[in-house]
Amino acid sequence: MFRKFWAITLNDIRLYFSYRSTILFFFVLPVLFMWILNSAFGDADAENEALALPLILVDEDHSALSTFVVENLRRDPTIALQTESDAMRAAQRFEQEEALMLVVIPRGFEAQLQAGEHVVVSYRLASNSTQAAALQRTVENVFAAAEAAIDTQTTLSTFLRERGVSPSALLPAMLDHMRTPVLTITEERITPAETRLLSGTEQSVLGQIITWGLMTFLGASTVLLSERQHGTLARLLGTPTPSWLVLGGKLFSRYLLGVGQCAILLGTGTFLLGVRWGNVPALMLVVLAFALMGTALGVALATVVRSAPAASGLATLLAMVLSALGGAWWPLEITPPAYQAAARLVPTTWAMRAFSDIVVHGAGIQGILPEISVLVGFAALFLAVGMRTFRHPI
Repeated sequence: MFRKFWAITLNDIRLYFSYRSTILFFFVLPVLFMWILNSAFGDADAENEALALPLILVDEDHSALSTFVVENLRRDPTIALQTESDAMRAAQRFEQEEALMLVVIPRGFEAQLQAGEHVVVSYRLASNSTQAAALQRTVENVFAAAEAAIDTQTTLSTFLRERGVSPSALLPAMLDHMRTPVLTITEERITPAETRLLSGTEQSVLGQIITWGLMTFLGASTVLLSERQHGTLARLLGTPTPSWLVLGGKLFSRYLLGVGQCAILLGTGTFLLGVRWGNVPALMLVVLAFALMGTALGVALATVVRSAPAASGLATLLAMVLSALGGAWWPLEITPPAYQAAARLVPTTWAMRAFSDIVVHGAGIQGILPEISVLVGFAALFLAVGMRTFRHPI
């Protein structure tokens, strides 16, 4: 008996892959969409990480003022400062594209500024680089602060001399004071685990598993209606083979196809995008429960449409709507409270929640049992609705 069951299942799978378009929708498009979404929204932490722009600096003055400039540039988190003692060596490194900017502080930098003379600080920029332009503005701001210190020293020196006070120690004291900023801005980065959010890459992969997997599972409606329209279902049910075995084999083929597609996408996320899924048995349990719910929904869908083409179009639309509502396309945590409350009524929400618990919080099988129970409950409900199809399969 089970040999007939497997024969029906495998025959439907072979029939499914007999169409060339199947390769496109089963393999190519899901992986392509996953890659595109990951490129656009992938790991936000990595994309938002501040880039340290490489800067080569040569200090030929070695004065208190030039040291002040060097220290301020080194403290800037957006700059990767590399100091060189030899200007020629620094120029060679810059020409080899080791930095976006080369700055040379000339000898006599501090003395000439104190004497009120015009000082030229030479620098070179990488051409056609917006990052180099941003780096230039940061460097010029630091030199402007050094110049402001000299202007302030000159004004105060004049004031002190007029009152018979020596201003000789004024500049070092001012620079020491400027090294300790009055205002300190601190940055705290929040990780996806702390915000209970999937990373961009994880969201992209799991979202496509929900969307494309659901399309495949809902295809069960197309199978039943197509078989009914062509009369093949009636002929099969007219054989000595029990009706439950015939229908079960056809539905199980769609179940296996969807599970296989989910496994392929999970593997693609692992090996192509480097996603770490956590507890694999728990992850596969979610896939199996989601597959059961999706196939059952496909059976229920077959009771509300009359033709295979209509079922195919409605299945695609329903898969997209449920995926969007369930948080497959964007995190539910960023949506309004009313949206989140409504999302509890769709099964895809519980599948995404189970995936999130495993990937983000490291949950095991026991930790996702509530979500699994909800998915199984939805499957039972959809199968109950779809029993009309079993009662009147012809």
